[in-house]
Amino acid sequence: RTKFFDFIIPVVPIINSTNSSEILLQKINPNSGSPQFQGILQETVFDVAPFISDMRTLQNICNEFIVYKNTLANELSLSEDKMFAIMAFKNLYPKDFSDLQNESGVVKEAFSDKQKFIYAQSEVLQHKIEHAEELLKKVHSDVLQNSNEVKFSMLISLAGSNQIVTRIYSYSSSFDVDYSRIMTDSFDLLALKKVKQCRIECRQIFSHSYYPDRSEKEIDDLSSLVSNYVDRWQAFHEAEAQGYEKLKSDIETCKLQQKNLSKQSLKNLINYYSATDVLSSQVCDNKLLVFLLRRGYIDEEYTNYINYFKGTSITKDDMNFILSVKTQTALPFDYTLNKTEMVINRLQPYEFEQKRFLIMHFWSGFLTFRKNPKSLVYFFPNFTTEVTSVGTSLILSSISQSI
Repeated sequence: RTKFFDFIIPVVPIINSTNSSEILLQKINPNSGSPQFQGILQETVFDVAPFISDMRTLQNICNEFIVYKNTLANELSLSEDKMFAIMAFKNLYPKDFSDLQNESGVVKEAFSDKQKFIYAQSEVLQHKIEHAEELLKKVHSDVLQNSNEVKFSMLISLAGSNQIVTRIYSYSSSFDVDYSRIMTDSFDLLALKKVKQCRIECRQIFSHSYYPDRSEKEIDDLSSLVSNYVDRWQAFHEAEAQGYEKLKSDIETCKLQQKNLSKQSLKNLINYYSATDVLSSQVCDNKLLVFLLRRGYIDEEYTNYINYFKGTSITKDDMNFILSVKTQTALPFDYTLNKTEMVINRLQPYEFEQKRFLIMHFWSGFLTFRKNPKSLVYFFPNFTTEVTSVGTSLILSSISQSI
């Protein structure tokens, strides 16, 4: 309500968060007479609209979208959906957007959190790999074959003189176990490392007498005598519990997870784990930002949507190719590159594994490789049956003409 002299006039808002999508849907309608908005998907409108609650903000978002689109999208092939979402963030959180342009603020922190999370997860996986490898190394280098052999060897070593321990007991600690109990799979040999002073009963291993010779010994520090055997038993016990093949499989799985982790986008990490796991509490407090990150509207290429593309080291065609690789968008077969080496330098190692996209794109620009055929070495490890005979002949022809 607003007061006009002595009158109180009710004000009915034109839009709020529940109906702002209707205004936006009218703009993207092909018959609306607003061609600037035709590239925005209805799905994007439904995603962003609930965060827009007044007409002024909506108009500002639309106006700035047109300005940024006409300024930036003429040079690069940018997603209009991402641009519209970023304009919404710009108007709803102007300070955070201003910080972003200064390479600081909550958005920058979100991508810093991504790197920290990847590093932390890689460390966890590396620890699992090293533990499993160390376990297998201990088991394979041991002269004994299994955990029971370790136990048996320990009991012989304690007794000495061709004898074997039949009982270990301690009056002070009420510890008392016999041979049959120790040799069961369920007995935890770590219990012996807690025993200091004790007595052991022994008998001859090989004896022709009906009653084997028996003897007793006083042990001052049992834990130190059995420490090496317990460690060896523990390695065998853990390996046997998990299975040797399972350990080898886990090592390969962890290495693959490490490799895949480094190539994951922030969007994928948030969706696979959770926003609270990946992002700091300061970032999570910004609900709109978390939503845009989860949906991929703000991603690793956000700088292309807020800054001019200078085009000094590479051309706009080269940059569009890089964007197509990162967004996994196909380009025409006759698409060519201008500064291939600069393009290669701007791609991450894992992006060369995108066989379907890289093979197609680099073959379509194979003429650029004639100046430097050695660049092809980047792609040889990824050649598979997906390579067609036509593509192979083009590459071989490129190399032969360059030599």
